[in-house]
Amino acid sequence: MDVTTAIATRRSVHRLIEPAPDDREVTELVRLAAAAPDHGLLRPWRWVLLRGTGREELGACLAADAPPERRAQVSAKTSRAPLLATLVFAPAPDHRVPEWEQLIAAGLMAYSLMLLLHARGYASVWRTGPHTESGPARRMLGLQDTERLLGWLYIGTEERPGAARPPGPPDVSGRILSFGPARCPVCRRPAPPDHGWTLRSRHRTSEGLIGYSTRPCGCVSIAVDDRVIASFSPAKQGPPRAHHRTR
Repeated sequence: MDVTTAIATRRSVHRLIEPAPDDREVTELVRLAAAAPDHGLLRPWRWVLLRGTGREELGACLAADAPPERRAQVSAKTSRAPLLATLVFAPAPDHRVPEWEQLIAAGLMAYSLMLLLHARGYASVWRTGPHTESGPARRMLGLQDTERLLGWLYIGTEERPGAARPPGPPDVSGRILSFGPARCPVCRRPAPPDHGWTLRSRHRTSEGLIGYSTRPCGCVSIAVDDRVIASFSPAKQGPPRAHHRTR
Protein backbone atom coordinates (compact mmCIF):
# COMPACT_ATOMS: atom_id res chain seq x y z
CA MET A 1 0.00 0.00 0.00
CA ASP A 2 1.52 3.34 -1.03
CA VAL A 3 1.55 6.25 1.40
CA THR A 4 -1.14 8.24 -0.45
CA THR A 5 -3.54 5.29 -0.34
CA ALA A 6 -2.78 4.66 3.33
CA ILE A 7 -3.53 8.26 4.28
CA ALA A 8 -6.66 8.46 2.12
CA THR A 9 -8.19 5.18 3.33
CA ARG A 10 -7.21 5.03 7.00
CA ARG A 11 -10.08 5.55 9.40
CA SER A 12 -10.81 5.01 13.06
CA VAL A 13 -12.42 1.60 13.65
CA HIS A 14 -14.33 1.05 16.88
CA ARG A 15 -15.19 -2.67 16.60
CA LEU A 16 -11.89 -4.56 16.82
CA ILE A 17 -11.18 -8.27 17.18
CA GLU A 18 -8.23 -10.65 16.96
CA PRO A 19 -5.71 -10.86 15.47
CA ALA A 20 -3.61 -7.98 16.68
CA PRO A 21 0.12 -7.66 16.01
CA ASP A 22 2.35 -9.48 18.48
CA ASP A 23 5.06 -7.69 20.43
CA ARG A 24 7.68 -8.44 17.79
CA GLU A 25 5.61 -6.90 15.01
CA VAL A 26 4.68 -3.90 17.16
CA THR A 27 8.37 -3.30 17.85
CA GLU A 28 9.11 -3.47 14.14
CA LEU A 29 6.37 -0.97 13.31
CA VAL A 30 7.33 1.39 16.13
CA ARG A 31 10.92 1.35 14.87
CA LEU A 32 9.62 2.53 11.50
CA ALA A 33 7.23 5.06 13.04
CA ALA A 34 10.13 6.53 15.02
CA ALA A 35 11.46 7.92 11.73
CA ALA A 36 8.81 10.65 11.99
CA PRO A 37 10.18 14.20 12.44
CA ASP A 38 11.73 14.55 15.88
CA HIS A 39 13.83 17.66 16.56
CA GLY A 40 16.86 16.57 18.53
CA LEU A 41 16.05 12.86 18.07
CA LEU A 42 14.89 12.81 21.69
CA ARG A 43 12.27 10.05 21.32
CA PRO A 44 10.22 11.71 24.10
CA TRP A 45 7.74 8.85 24.36
CA ARG A 46 7.29 5.21 25.22
CA TRP A 47 4.61 2.58 24.69
CA VAL A 48 3.11 0.23 27.28
CA LEU A 49 1.31 -2.72 25.64
CA LEU A 50 -1.69 -4.29 27.38
CA ARG A 51 -3.35 -7.56 26.45
CA GLY A 52 -5.53 -10.11 28.24
CA THR A 53 -5.50 -9.58 32.00
CA GLY A 54 -3.52 -6.36 31.54
CA ARG A 55 -6.57 -4.82 29.91
CA GLU A 56 -8.74 -6.03 32.79
CA GLU A 57 -6.39 -4.49 35.34
CA LEU A 58 -6.47 -1.18 33.48
CA GLY A 59 -10.27 -1.35 33.35
CA ALA A 60 -10.38 -1.80 37.13
CA CYS A 61 -8.10 1.24 37.57
CA LEU A 62 -10.28 3.43 35.38
CA ALA A 63 -13.46 2.20 37.07
CA ALA A 64 -12.06 3.21 40.45
CA ASP A 65 -12.43 6.87 39.44
CA ALA A 66 -15.99 6.44 38.12
CA PRO A 67 -19.29 6.77 40.01
CA PRO A 68 -20.50 3.41 41.36
CA GLU A 69 -23.32 3.15 38.83
CA ARG A 70 -20.87 3.52 35.89
CA ARG A 71 -17.99 1.36 37.06
CA ALA A 72 -19.02 -1.76 35.15
CA GLN A 73 -19.45 0.24 31.95
CA VAL A 74 -16.09 1.98 32.33
CA SER A 75 -14.30 -1.26 33.15
CA ALA A 76 -15.69 -2.96 30.03
CA LYS A 77 -14.24 -0.28 27.73
CA THR A 78 -10.77 -1.77 27.90
CA SER A 79 -12.05 -5.01 26.35
CA ARG A 80 -13.02 -3.37 23.06
CA ALA A 81 -9.77 -4.35 21.34
CA PRO A 82 -7.31 -7.24 21.76
CA LEU A 83 -4.36 -4.84 22.15
CA LEU A 84 -4.23 -1.51 23.98
CA ALA A 85 -1.05 0.43 23.29
CA THR A 86 -0.61 3.11 25.93
CA LEU A 87 1.29 6.18 24.74
CA VAL A 88 3.34 7.87 27.46
CA PHE A 89 4.86 11.28 26.85
CA ALA A 90 8.31 11.43 28.47
CA PRO A 91 9.73 14.88 27.64
CA ALA A 92 13.39 15.69 28.10
CA PRO A 93 13.47 18.33 30.87
CA ASP A 94 15.33 21.62 30.49
CA HIS A 95 16.20 20.86 26.87
CA ARG A 96 16.78 23.36 24.09
CA VAL A 97 13.88 21.68 22.22
CA PRO A 98 10.76 23.06 23.93
CA GLU A 99 8.27 20.65 25.43
CA TRP A 100 5.52 21.59 22.96
CA GLU A 101 7.79 20.53 20.10
CA GLN A 102 8.58 17.25 21.84
CA LEU A 103 4.84 16.65 22.21
CA ILE A 104 4.36 17.16 18.47
CA ALA A 105 7.10 14.59 17.82
CA ALA A 106 5.20 12.06 19.94
CA GLY A 107 2.00 12.77 18.01
CA LEU A 108 3.71 12.43 14.64
CA MET A 109 5.16 9.08 15.69
CA ALA A 110 1.75 7.84 16.86
CA TYR A 111 0.06 8.84 13.59
CA SER A 112 2.83 7.17 11.61
CA LEU A 113 2.21 4.00 13.60
CA MET A 114 -1.51 4.14 12.76
CA LEU A 115 -0.69 4.39 9.05
CA LEU A 116 1.75 1.49 9.27
CA LEU A 117 -0.83 -0.66 11.07
CA HIS A 118 -3.38 0.16 8.39
CA ALA A 119 -0.91 -0.77 5.64
CA ARG A 120 -0.38 -4.16 7.36
CA GLY A 121 -4.10 -4.87 7.40
CA TYR A 122 -4.77 -3.97 11.03
CA ALA A 123 -7.15 -1.30 12.30
CA SER A 124 -6.99 1.09 15.22
CA VAL A 125 -8.72 3.92 17.04
CA TRP A 126 -7.20 6.59 19.26
CA ARG A 127 -8.87 7.05 22.67
CA THR A 128 -8.19 9.80 25.18
CA GLY A 129 -10.41 11.71 27.61
CA PRO A 130 -10.38 12.26 31.37
CA HIS A 131 -9.14 8.71 31.99
CA THR A 132 -5.65 9.86 30.99
CA GLU A 133 -5.56 11.69 34.34
CA SER A 134 -6.43 8.57 36.35
CA GLY A 135 -4.17 8.22 39.36
CA PRO A 136 -4.66 4.44 39.66
CA ALA A 137 -3.90 4.01 35.94
CA ARG A 138 -0.73 6.12 36.20
CA ARG A 139 0.50 4.01 39.12
CA MET A 140 -0.34 0.75 37.35
CA LEU A 141 1.54 1.83 34.21
CA GLY A 142 4.54 3.07 36.18
CA LEU A 143 4.48 6.70 35.07
CA GLN A 144 6.98 9.13 36.55
CA ASP A 145 5.87 12.52 37.87
CA THR A 146 7.32 14.23 34.77
CA GLU A 147 5.48 11.93 32.33
CA ARG A 148 2.00 12.31 30.84
CA LEU A 149 -0.41 9.61 29.78
CA LEU A 150 -1.56 10.79 26.33
CA GLY A 151 -4.03 8.02 25.54
CA TRP A 152 -4.49 4.54 24.20
CA LEU A 153 -4.26 3.20 20.68
CA TYR A 154 -6.80 0.37 20.47
CA ILE A 155 -5.44 -2.12 17.92
CA GLY A 156 -6.85 -5.22 16.25
CA THR A 157 -8.62 -6.36 13.11
CA GLU A 158 -11.79 -4.73 11.82
CA GLU A 159 -14.76 -6.86 12.84
CA ARG A 160 -16.86 -5.83 9.84
CA PRO A 161 -14.51 -4.84 7.00
CA GLY A 162 -15.84 -2.00 4.92
CA ALA A 163 -18.62 -1.12 7.36
CA ALA A 164 -17.27 2.38 7.93
CA ARG A 165 -16.22 4.38 4.90
CA PRO A 166 -13.30 6.80 5.26
CA PRO A 167 -14.33 10.44 5.20
CA GLY A 168 -13.68 12.37 2.01
CA PRO A 169 -10.83 14.87 1.92
CA PRO A 170 -11.83 18.09 3.69
CA ASP A 171 -11.88 21.49 2.05
CA VAL A 172 -8.71 23.23 3.24
CA SER A 173 -8.64 26.10 0.74
CA GLY A 174 -9.40 28.60 3.48
CA ARG A 175 -6.45 27.35 5.57
CA ILE A 176 -3.71 27.80 2.97
CA LEU A 177 -2.23 31.20 2.27
CA SER A 178 0.27 31.79 -0.52
CA PHE A 179 2.53 34.78 -0.05
CA GLY A 180 1.65 37.43 -2.62
CA PRO A 181 -1.52 39.18 -3.78
CA ALA A 182 -4.54 37.75 -1.96
CA ARG A 183 -7.02 35.92 -4.16
CA CYS A 184 -10.53 34.60 -3.72
CA PRO A 185 -10.28 30.82 -3.11
CA VAL A 186 -13.20 30.23 -5.49
CA CYS A 187 -12.75 32.47 -8.55
CA ARG A 188 -9.05 33.22 -7.93
CA ARG A 189 -9.52 36.93 -8.57
CA PRO A 190 -7.23 39.32 -6.66
CA ALA A 191 -8.88 40.48 -3.45
CA PRO A 192 -7.80 42.70 -0.55
CA PRO A 193 -6.57 40.53 2.34
CA ASP A 194 -9.16 42.00 4.69
CA HIS A 195 -12.07 41.22 2.37
CA GLY A 196 -13.09 37.72 3.34
CA TRP A 197 -16.40 35.93 3.64
CA THR A 198 -19.41 37.81 4.99
CA LEU A 199 -22.27 35.81 6.49
CA ARG A 200 -25.52 36.89 4.81
CA SER A 201 -28.07 34.55 6.33
CA ARG A 202 -28.35 31.54 8.59
CA HIS A 203 -31.32 29.33 9.41
CA ARG A 204 -31.93 25.89 10.85
CA THR A 205 -33.36 23.04 8.75
CA SER A 206 -33.69 19.30 9.13
CA GLU A 207 -30.20 19.01 7.61
CA GLY A 208 -28.66 21.32 10.21
CA LEU A 209 -27.76 24.98 10.53
CA ILE A 210 -27.38 26.31 6.96
CA GLY A 211 -25.43 29.50 6.32
CA TYR A 212 -24.89 31.54 3.14
CA SER A 213 -21.80 33.75 2.81
CA THR A 214 -20.45 35.97 0.05
CA ARG A 215 -17.23 37.73 -0.89
CA PRO A 216 -16.83 41.19 -2.49
CA CYS A 217 -16.15 39.49 -5.84
CA GLY A 218 -19.64 37.92 -5.72
CA CYS A 219 -18.63 34.35 -4.89
CA VAL A 220 -21.00 32.41 -2.65
CA SER A 221 -20.42 29.60 -0.15
CA ILE A 222 -22.98 27.34 1.49
CA ALA A 223 -22.24 25.70 4.82
CA VAL A 224 -24.07 23.21 7.00
CA ASP A 225 -23.18 23.34 10.69
CA ASP A 226 -20.21 25.58 9.80
CA ARG A 227 -18.81 23.06 7.30
CA VAL A 228 -18.64 24.31 3.72
CA ILE A 229 -20.49 21.96 1.38
CA ALA A 230 -20.45 24.05 -1.83
CA SER A 231 -19.04 27.27 -3.24
CA PHE A 232 -19.39 28.96 -6.61
CA SER A 233 -18.75 32.11 -8.57
CA PRO A 234 -21.68 33.65 -10.48
CA ALA A 235 -19.18 34.90 -13.05
CA LYS A 236 -18.14 31.34 -13.96
CA GLN A 237 -20.04 28.71 -15.87
CA GLY A 238 -20.81 25.29 -14.47
CA PRO A 239 -22.38 23.88 -11.31
CA PRO A 240 -21.29 24.84 -7.78
CA ARG A 241 -18.12 23.22 -6.56
CA ALA A 242 -19.07 20.60 -3.97
CA HIS A 243 -17.01 19.94 -0.87
CA HIS A 244 -16.82 16.65 1.00
CA ARG A 245 -18.26 16.82 4.47
CA THR A 246 -16.02 15.49 7.19
CA ARG A 247 -16.91 13.79 10.39
